[in-house]
Amino acid sequence: MLEDLNLQPKEVELWGGRYTFGFLPESEIVVIAILRAPLPMFEGMMEVLKDA
Repeated sequence: MLEDLNLQPKEVELWGGRYTFGFLPESEIVVIAILRAPLPMFEGMMEVLKDA
């Protein structure tokens, strides 16, 4: 599950300075839609996890 994946630290520049946050390793995530019902959820997942 997603909670089992290790977060990868990435530095992000925000208005208050540079901060390091943990991000999911998108290259290790595969999103599969089975049948037609989950297609709206699939499209939303692909917006959030662009490299999945």
